[in-house]
Amino acid sequence: MQKKMKIYLSIPLALTLVTAGIFLVIVLKGLIGSYSTQEATVDQATQRWKDANGNNDVWMEFHDPINITSESNFTQANGVTGGAGTLESPWIIENWRILHSSGQESCILIANTTSFLIIRHCLLMSTNRSGIILQNVTNVRLENNVCKGNLWCGIYLNYSNNTVLTYNWCWDNGNYGIFLNQSNNNTLGYNNCTGETYGIQLSKSNYNFLYKNTATNCKESCIELIRSDFNDIASSRCSFSWTGVSLENSTENRIEENKIWNTWSGVLILKSNLNRIQGNNIEWCEVGINSDGESVNHVDHNNVSQAGILLIFYYTEEYATIGPLGYVLFFSIAGSWLLLFAKRKSLRQQPSTNADWDNGENIKEKLPGDLDRLQSEHRAIIAQLNEE
Repeated sequence: MQKKMKIYLSIPLALTLVTAGIFLVIVLKGLIGSYSTQEATVDQATQRWKDANGNNDVWMEFHDPINITSESNFTQANGVTGGAGTLESPWIIENWRILHSSGQESCILIANTTSFLIIRHCLLMSTNRSGIILQNVTNVRLENNVCKGNLWCGIYLNYSNNTVLTYNWCWDNGNYGIFLNQSNNNTLGYNNCTGETYGIQLSKSNYNFLYKNTATNCKESCIELIRSDFNDIASSRCSFSWTGVSLENSTENRIEENKIWNTWSGVLILKSNLNRIQGNNIEWCEVGINSDGESVNHVDHNNVSQAGILLIFYYTEEYATIGPLGYVLFFSIAGSWLLLFAKRKSLRQQPSTNADWDNGENIKEKLPGDLDRLQSEHRAIIAQLNEE
């Protein structure tokens, strides 16, 4: 009787454990896949391409590296599978599997073109330089491509404008997952970069919109801006890297509503002014927001938990009003340098929100108003692509 009773009692326990396991799987799937409804994968057994929902089942054929350096190169021999190069009927390059070839710097090179072009559903691996290079081009869309194991970069834009990159996967690509150099007015949405030195880097690139991208396991920065202005980094995820988002010599950018966790520094600001750091969630970082002594920026309603805040900046007054509690304030007698530090211990006990604090001077009026318009335009582009 006692033995039967033990078996009877184990049934509710088993049901509870099963229910808890199902709930945990659902939660983890939601956390991991919330940005990944159209992320692409390749079935290694069949070499067929599928998105995360099992759609777009296509066969990937091997192809030699593609080099298109003028409008006349859009031919079937160069991997073009359809289209006419117009807005209504763009050139299509799709469903190719391109591997390393001796002497080749890229799997796909597009240079000196203005025709409308879509490159999608391609697997691009193991080149000496980059999976995809866009050199001096406009009107190109990169969708659902996988760039893996390239020695320097997954996707490289050089002097290229008005391009759209969505749902691309870049991992283990040497220095960069996605690198923009002197490239303006581009839209990057829902891309995933894993295992590079820099996940996404912008150098001397302006008016770009980065939305809901994911970067993780980067040796340096998940997302980095160098000498780049008027960019918007929104709703992205950065984790398990040295720095989440880094600004260097960059002005009037917006870093807003991103989630950053398990990095040494959540947001790093070096010689960068008039940027808006707003509404970010920063967790489990050694330093939540880290600014040097030469930057003046607007820091507004960021949630920092299980992390410290270290802000060092130039300050011209002899007094300061600090909103959040639990901060330790140091400043010189002359009031010229100020160090703000929030202890990790105090913030672990109660997550802190810094309430509209602007590093010593009100710069709201100086922030670029046209970023609102540009953000709306870029969001509309992404929304249209999602509908397609």
